[in-house]
Amino acid sequence: MLRFDVVVLGATVCAALLTSPALAIPTAVQDFEDATTQGWTAGGGPIGGVPLAPPSVVSGGAGGADDDFLQVTATGSAGPGSRLAAINPSAWAGNYSSAGLTTIGMDLRNFGATDLYIRLLIEDLTDLPQARYAITDALFLPAGGDWTDASFSVAAADLIALEGDVAAILSSVTHLRILGSADPNWLFAPGNQPPVNAILGVDNITPNVFADGGNGGNEVPEPSTAWLVALGLLGILRIYPK
Repeated sequence: MLRFDVVVLGATVCAALLTSPALAIPTAVQDFEDATTQGWTAGGGPIGGVPLAPPSVVSGGAGGADDDFLQVTATGSAGPGSRLAAINPSAWAGNYSSAGLTTIGMDLRNFGATDLYIRLLIEDLTDLPQARYAITDALFLPAGGDWTDASFSVAAADLIALEGDVAAILSSVTHLRILGSADPNWLFAPGNQPPVNAILGVDNITPNVFADGGNGGNEVPEPSTAWLVALGLLGILRIYPK
């Protein structure tokens, strides 16, 4: 008769090793086909400010007329809403380093009449009032262009540190922001970022983890370790069958 405690231990260990770690970042592409903004909204400053109307979901995305996408607008006037930005305070939080998140891909289109420079701002607001920020390089998006397959590196070596240590930020991300800014120091030089009248289309936001080629799935670790443990436990059972 097999020892019950050894069987339970073996099952628990194998299940743990064969299961991919839980990740807070999306485990699938955000394509907005559910007609919601999937956590994307708008606000004043990175730590709050005057709330703005959230981005909307409309048809005509990268996949064609019936494809939904996120539409982000900026009024170009003075005050809140004059600059191009969208923020996600929930879906993209997590430990990017342990998740193996190397790049974030998305389809972008500039529907406005002004050329845009699009960046991602990565925020860690866990230790307020001490906040940490890092920003990606910019992607040039010409006015009136077609959908563009964009990829933003969030590897530590490719990010520009604005406040705090990049490695610490990547291990404790709380917010992800899409913004239009030619100046990487936008956060600390808001007067240098002029208002813009813009309409930005965003579709198929993809967490490319473990360099998986952009399918948005989180790879399950190789099961070889679990099988070795299982074989070891079988050996124990042969020695201690009761």
